[in-house]
Parts: sequence; C-alpha cells; structure tokens
Amino acid sequence: MARIQPTDWKAPDYRPVIAERTARVRKIRLDHAEWELERPDERGPSPWDKVMRYYADRPREWIEDWVITYDPRGVNVGRPAIVPFVLFPRQIELLAWLDEHRRANKGGLIEKARELGVSWVVLAYATHVWQFTPGAKISVGSRKEDLVDEIGNLDSLLEKVRLIVRHLPPEMKPLGWNESEHARYMKIMNPETGSIITGEAGDNIGRGGRSTLYFVDEAAFLERAESVEASLSHNTDVRFDVSTPNPEKPNCPFHRKRHSGAHDIFTFEWHQDPRRDAGWLEHKRLTLDPAVFASEVMIDYEARVEDTAIPSEWVRSSIALRAYLEKEKILPDFSKREAVAGLDVGGGTSKSVFIDRRGPLVGFPAAWKDSDSMDIAGRALELCQDRRCKALKYDAIGVGKGVTAGLARIASKVDIQPINVGGSPTSTVWDDGKSAREKFSNLKAELWWTMRDRLRRTHEHWLYVQGSALGIKHDIEDLLLLPNNPDLRAQLSQPKYGTTESGRIQIERKTQLRARGIASPDFAESLMLSLAPKPHRIRFGRSWGNF
Repeated sequence: MARIQPTDWKAPDYRPVIAERTARVRKIRLDHAEWELERPDERGPSPWDKVMRYYADRPREWIEDWVITYDPRGVNVGRPAIVPFVLFPRQIELLAWLDEHRRANKGGLIEKARELGVSWVVLAYATHVWQFTPGAKISVGSRKEDLVDEIGNLDSLLEKVRLIVRHLPPEMKPLGWNESEHARYMKIMNPETGSIITGEAGDNIGRGGRSTLYFVDEAAFLERAESVEASLSHNTDVRFDVSTPNPEKPNCPFHRKRHSGAHDIFTFEWHQDPRRDAGWLEHKRLTLDPAVFASEVMIDYEARVEDTAIPSEWVRSSIALRAYLEKEKILPDFSKREAVAGLDVGGGTSKSVFIDRRGPLVGFPAAWKDSDSMDIAGRALELCQDRRCKALKYDAIGVGKGVTAGLARIASKVDIQPINVGGSPTSTVWDDGKSAREKFSNLKAELWWTMRDRLRRTHEHWLYVQGSALGIKHDIEDLLLLPNNPDLRAQLSQPKYGTTESGRIQIERKTQLRARGIASPDFAESLMLSLAPKPHRIRFGRSWGNF
C-alpha cells in the first residue's frame, strides 16, 4: 500500500501522515469493538492480532505506519519536535540491507555522513526485532555511557528506543508493559517475548554476554578499539559497525575493516538525503573546519593524512565536475571514441577489476571474484567487446602471469598490452624538466603521478568553473572525469608517496598498505594501468614480455 510522503522534504508537512495514522488506529479499534461483540466460539484472531502478524516480518511498513522520530530543529519554524518517521529512499535501502544481513546471520559496516538519520533507522529496526522476535538480545554500544543511555536525553541511543515504544498505540505495546519497570537504565525488556535491548559503553562493549545482534555506534571513535574487537569477537555473529571516518585514528579497526575488502559495506552519502542540496553543502564547506567537512560530510578517510599521492579533494572535484558537465549537457560526446581498458588481476579471494576509459572520461568499474586465470581472461575480453575497447592493459607480473596465457589463447581483435609496473619508467620529460627515469623509482610511480597530475588539473578546472580565483582552465583532454564509485573514490586517496635515497618518487608498496590495514587498491590501479603507454614487447611462444 502506498504511504503518504512529504511533497517537500526541506519543509515537510506531516499533517496528512498524522491524519492517515489516526484514521488507521480508529479503523482497527472499530473492527476490534465489532469483533468483541461476536460469540467467543465463533471468533477468529482479533484485528489487533492480525495487525501484529502482518508487521512481524515487515519492518519498513511497521516503521512508516507507527514509529515516530525526534528533531527539535524544526521547532523554530513551527514544526513539532516529535514527528512521524517517514523514510526516504536511501533510509529504506539501509533498512532492507540490515534485515537481509540479520536474516543471513552476518554483519557489516555502515559508513556515513553526519545528520542523515542513520541512528534512528538502526534503532527503529532494533526495536522491531525486540517487538517481534521472541528471545532476541540486541546490544547497542558507543564510546561513552551518556551517548548510549541517559534518561530523558533523546540524544542518547536507548532513550530513542523508549520514545519509540512510548508513542506506540497501547494495543501494540508488549503485554504487561510498564516503562518504569521494563525500561530501566541500559536495559529495555519486553515482558511478553522475553527480548531485551541492552546498552554498553567504552571498554565494557562486548562484555555483557552473547547477543543476537550488536550495533556499535561511532565505531571509529572508540578509545580502545582493539580491546573492543577482542571482546566482540566472541559476542555475536551479527555485528554492525556504524561510523563516520576518524582521520585522527587512520589505523583503527573500523578503517582497516572498511578498506580490507573482507566486509560488506553500506555507504550513506550526504546527497542521498533529499533534505540536502548544493546550497546546504556550500554552507557546510564554509562554516566547518576543512578536515571536519572532509571527514564528516564527504566521508573522507584521509582528511588529515599527509603525503597522500592523490588528495581526496581532487577526487571529489573530478566527480563533481563530471556531474556538472552531464547535468548542463556540455560534456563532449566521447561515445564514438574507442576505449582503452585497465585490468587489475585478482588472485585467490581478491577481486579482478576492469575499468575502461575514453580520453578523460572514465567508465564505471566492473569487479568480480574468480581464481581461474582463463575465466578472468575471458571475462576481461567480453568486457572489452561490450565497451568497444581497442586495447587491454594489465600488470603481467605476479598473478597476472596466468592471465597472459589465457589472453594468448582466446581469439580477439583487442590489442593485449602486458605492463610491468615494477619496471623502469618511460623516457617522458616532465614539466619540471626532469625525465621520468630521473623523477620516479619505477613505472608504477610514474603512472600514479600521471593520475595525480591529471586529477590536479581536473581540480583546478573545477575551481575555474566555480569562479574561484584559484581556478585554472585546462583542455578537457588533459583531465580525468571519474564516475561516482565509492571504491574507486576511496582507493585513489589511500596510497602515500615518498622518495628514495636518490630523490626519486616512489608509491607506497602493497605490503606497507597492508600494515596500515588497507587492502590492495585494485580499483585505483586498474585506472592507473589504463594510462600506461603501449609497451615495446617481444613474443616468446605464447608469452609476452616487456623490454
């Protein structure tokens, strides 16, 4: 059934929603009164029993039909502080993601910008489980006790749960419910089902016994996160870590897990909230500390990290410039140009990643897991055909060796270009007058710096488009216009750079990234490979090699 939603999310009028809810309660109560007049031996389930059965496996419908939320910011413009919880599309997707993962008995990470209602979605879902799942134990943890629970403080997590239950119709509350008895500090009990929601804080997180599911709020800001990891490892199979990035702790468990490639990730960005627009973003940009803006609004994990090869601001500018050019319909038509593709070959449980590029326009990545070299080769060539790529460039060293044989055996018109990124740089002369061989330790460093240089120009051009005095106009062919892919966006700003004793630039090795808890930046390196020059090569039987 379609539910009423605000026509203007920025100034919502909840009166139609409230009227709909009031009519719903009245109708059920009238049906129940008629049911009570029937002969007891002829009665079926009561209307309220039918209602509860309907909502038992429908958390979204239960929330949108019955749950409230609290936002005092609307009081200044005449809106009530307590309003119906009407979910917007990304919140609905988060709710479905939580439910799917719980039913599959696995957890994940939720990375988010600030002020998107994520905590309310999570706690409303936790309350639904508490209401309809007998014997469940839902645990909620955060870094400080008053963030987890403080009676009367609706900024605390468990007080939000109390408010939700308090505003349910009496007929929907658990049988025998008494708030003063059953909703005590750090513990909310369901007297009808035996389910419980408990709160834990700081070093006590995970030490209160086993849980059906566990939510860790602001997980990147835990003071002794490693100790919490040890405690929670035996507490539950279904754990959800929720947080904005914390650039002050770049090696914390939340950051490591986010970039490890081993966990399911739900990303909730500022623009996925219909209450936010470009004006809101600009206001935040001007009023917040730049590092706070980067981490808490733009979900930037590298906001304070020095020596990053590609600053995250440049990456964001590229995505923004592309979106602007597309929206204004002034993006040149690159569709007739043949593409080149980069392939980062995965091994074992690692993904293989394919990215095509037409001049400055970067295609959307394709990623898949497959340990069979022939299958990887076949899939890459299929993508080349689908996206009309004239050339496929891949790192032929390491796990790429097996793909070399596969590519040689499959008939294709694609120009196969194996690249040895650990080899010598090219003979290109850079703007500072140095040759690439003087400037870089190997070809990988040169290619990363090529990406860096093109994204720097892209950032300067975006500032120019915005009318900034710091902007510089560039030829669009010298830019890189990125798709808004969260993996590519994050990975481009993960590796750091340094210099050798001889002063040559080198890019952080994968072993060094792993030591920081960061997986191989396979999305970024597939784009890097697409920028590689065509190698000189010699054929040995069915193998190709650079020289």
